[in-house]
Parts: sequence; structure tokens; C-alpha cells
Amino acid sequence: MMRPFTATAIREWRTVRRYPDAFLGALMWPLLTPVLYLFQIEAFSGGDDSVRGAFETRAGTAQIAGFLYVGWLVGSWLNTMLTEMSASMRDQLVRGSLEGSLLSPASRVALVFGPAPVYLGLGVLTFVAILATVVLGTGLRPDTVDILKAFGLLMLAGPVLAALGALLANAVLLIRNTAGLVDTVRGLFATLCGFMYPVAVLPDWAERVAHALPPTWAADVLRDVLLRGGSAGVPGFAAAILGAAVGVGALTYATFALAERRARHTGTLGGY
Repeated sequence: MMRPFTATAIREWRTVRRYPDAFLGALMWPLLTPVLYLFQIEAFSGGDDSVRGAFETRAGTAQIAGFLYVGWLVGSWLNTMLTEMSASMRDQLVRGSLEGSLLSPASRVALVFGPAPVYLGLGVLTFVAILATVVLGTGLRPDTVDILKAFGLLMLAGPVLAALGALLANAVLLIRNTAGLVDTVRGLFATLCGFMYPVAVLPDWAERVAHALPPTWAADVLRDVLLRGGSAGVPGFAAAILGAAVGVGALTYATFALAERRARHTGTLGGY
């Protein structure tokens, strides 16, 4: 299984290196997007300290910029996974290479998850950029141990984000062009997971949904470690996120098998 997995990862790396828009997105969106929300907060608060106090009560930190940047670190990485892994599957379908891969005896696990290591690497790049921005731009000075701890937690979150991206990519076999679906799912995660605001402001039903989503867990634990120096929730997060990765990964593999079977049955697999 490792040979096709490695070959898929190398193919994806060469494509990303030749067309480096994914690198630009991994750097620019998480750096620029929080600035928009910072300006909105300044505009709506009107400099009123009570407004800032209300934010601190709900967010658990007075570091507004840090809160936004750390949240969008997770959000932008998730967006990269959802967008790029679906685009990779779509590109293979258009080129006709996907049909050839599925006619080979290569492991389906390698074909589905092979692109993930490249986009996991982009998450590291985003983490470094966000950390530098927060330190230089806000004056926040997280402890070195907390930085290393946060990096480790981010890597733990990577597999479940990759599995979510691969799950969405499976839809390419059924509906071919998933751009609209990807945008819809990205919007739902951005709305529910509290990347740009505390989930405490959501309606009760939406808050319950938010707390059941792995990206929310990742944003919460990274904020706790980097902004508050906390670590009490780390063991629970590690266990939950790894369990979620296994569960979503199994669901992804199962849905890929179903989608492939249907594509073969309907004859649409080769209709690129």
C-alpha cells in the first residue's frame, strides 16, 4: 500500500509546486481575513470597553486579534483540505487518470488519502505564518513549550481535517463538479465552528452542533494553549480528535467504495 500512497503524494506535490496557488492561499487568507473582522470589531464597538468586556466573557480571552488569527488558522487549513482535495480528484477525472488508477490493483486507501500529506504540510506553513503575525503584530508572547504543544495538537488535528476533505472529494465520482458543494460546506463550517467569533453567541441548537464538530475542538484547544497557557483539555482533545479521525476516515473509505461502484455501474467513471 505504501508504494501507491507515496506515488500519489509525490504526484500531488509536483502539481502543487508547479501551480503554487495553494501555497499563496495557505499564507495570504489566514493572514488577511482576520484583519477584516478586527476592523469590524473596532467599528461596531466604537471604542466602548463594555463591548470588549462582553467579548472577553464569551471568548475567555481579551486577546481579540489572537482569538481571530488562531481560529482562522484552523479555518483556513480546513478550507485548503476541502478545496484542494476535491480539486485534485476533479482534475484526475478530467484528465482521465482517475479511471486508469481505479482499474489498477492499487489500494483505494492510497488513492483517497494520498494527496493529504501535501496539504498537511501547508498547515505547518500556515501555523508558522500565523504565529509570527500574532507575536509581531499583537505583542503576545506564548511560551516555547506552549508553541510546541500547540504545534503537536495541530498535527493531531490534521488527519481528521484530511478525512473531511477526502469525504467531500468522493462526491466528484457522483456529481463531477463539486465547487458549489465545497463552497456550501466551507460556509457551514465557518458559521458553526467559531473561527471568527465565540460559539457562545450562536443559538442553543447551533452551539450544540458546533461542539460536536472536530474543527471547533481544534480551534478551542489551540486558543486555550496559545492565548491562555492552559493544558487541562489537551488529553481529552487528543483522544477525541484521534477517534474522530478513525471514524471519519472509515466513513470516507466506505463512501468512496459506494461512489466507485455506482460510477462503474452507470458508466460515468470514464466520462471525462
